[in-house]
Amino acid sequence: MALLMDVPGVGPEELAAHDGSLLETAAAEGIDLGKKVLLARDEIALELTATLRHATPPAAGRDPLAGVVVTPALRLWLVFRSLELVYREACNRQVNDRYQGKWREHRELAKWAARLLGEIGIGTVTNPIAQARAVGTTRVAGGLAGGVYYLRSAWTNADGEEGAPGPETAVEVEGGDGLLVTAGPPPPRAAGWNLYAGTDPSRLALQNNSPIAATESYTVTTLVSGTREPGEGQAPQQYHQVRGVMQRG
Repeated sequence: MALLMDVPGVGPEELAAHDGSLLETAAAEGIDLGKKVLLARDEIALELTATLRHATPPAAGRDPLAGVVVTPALRLWLVFRSLELVYREACNRQVNDRYQGKWREHRELAKWAARLLGEIGIGTVTNPIAQARAVGTTRVAGGLAGGVYYLRSAWTNADGEEGAPGPETAVEVEGGDGLLVTAGPPPPRAAGWNLYAGTDPSRLALQNNSPIAATESYTVTTLVSGTREPGEGQAPQQYHQVRGVMQRG
């Protein structure tokens, strides 16, 4: 699972799955859904900071949000808070109450999701590793067949845990090419990284036998297949149950 402070993975399609008229409303009112998701994430982050400091005082110098994982309950809160913000803006743009019902509905659903998260518990990890970004590629000599290749990377920490994979990079190569792949600047706690590649974006395979050193590149000269596919990131190692705290009015 991704960390809360990774790039938010809630897209318009997921929001629209919870509200069938969302895309039409956003287009009609000129609302940027991506910005609303980021704003919702930031609001939730502030509420969780207060909650976690109250429930479990963090170690000195440790950001209490650093290890928070986007569990299904937290993801649901992020979805409904995003929808609440969309319809709040839509309502404020209109001189009538056309969107007021939707605003109230999603506000109540966001409160419900927050309470549910409090009862289930806020999932955290001890040694969080950030989501990777898109890889960089340079063509070199190799033995790849000509075609389009898709690549993703994921950072690993000193415990061997893997963070959420980054977005796909698609690159076209000619027969006899290879690819020099870089993961970019390593985030805090990164000890290495894994590379996944393939000619089908839905069937990428791990290319390296062991994690690549965090600051090193990796050269793909032939494509490895049949190994494991990218994961979803770190699973929660502990849950912090808090009731009656996250209930914004």
